[in-house]
Amino acid sequence: MNDYLEFAQKTARSAGKALLRHFGKLKQVRLKDDDSVVTEADTQAERLIRAAIRRAWPGHRILGEEEGLDKNKSEFTWVIDPLDGTTNFAAGFPLFAVSIGLFQGRHPVLGVIYDPHRKECCWAVKGQPAFCNGEAIRVSERGPVTTSTVAGFGSLWKGARDRRIPERILRKAKGRNLGSCVLHLAAVARGQMDFAIMERVHLWDFAAAGFILVQAGGRLTGLDGKNLFPLKQPFEALAKAEVSIVASNARLHRQVLTEFVGE
Repeated sequence: MNDYLEFAQKTARSAGKALLRHFGKLKQVRLKDDDSVVTEADTQAERLIRAAIRRAWPGHRILGEEEGLDKNKSEFTWVIDPLDGTTNFAAGFPLFAVSIGLFQGRHPVLGVIYDPHRKECCWAVKGQPAFCNGEAIRVSERGPVTTSTVAGFGSLWKGARDRRIPERILRKAKGRNLGSCVLHLAAVARGQMDFAIMERVHLWDFAAAGFILVQAGGRLTGLDGKNLFPLKQPFEALAKAEVSIVASNARLHRQVLTEFVGE
């Protein structure tokens, strides 16, 4: 795992440097079929990460946001998001991150996320505490939910039921939207937020940061309260699947599901 960790940290930082070269200088921004934003920075950063993985471990499988799942068959699968927070990035707003996760079978064993603007690197390895810039991190101990609780929520609420979730958050807690699933999960892992609920995210959005959160003492589930790790579906199915997730300091999880998610 130490070799994988050193590699992922180095690669995430390299991708982050590549992103910063484009930041504020984009020539083209386009919408994908799902209406999400993509830029030349996303595609170049993903190619950089994929090339590094293929050089180091050519037999490993890779799932990435921009190029999907490759055809390799391996016990190990890298799940990468070269730029989480693309809308922020395209607008010149410096809240975005690189995400690199590693699975053995359906179990996450490593997660690295890197915020290149703030030069913050958080990571976790199976069986060890979570860290950010070399210091151990831990979820908050706060609870129950009050108007002083800091909560994150996503931007894509569509259905009538789903729209009630951010409304409830804003009524009962100090709601924040960072525009990045990775940074929301990192904030919960570091005790800066007590919980976060995000909708219509993909595996690459939470693979690394969600694992870091769990290793920091938090809990990550779907809206049904079932743990997301180990994965319940094969990567072929998850390459296109959207899920909604609930992340918390664990102490608040049951209350969050009941008061914010429940009908």
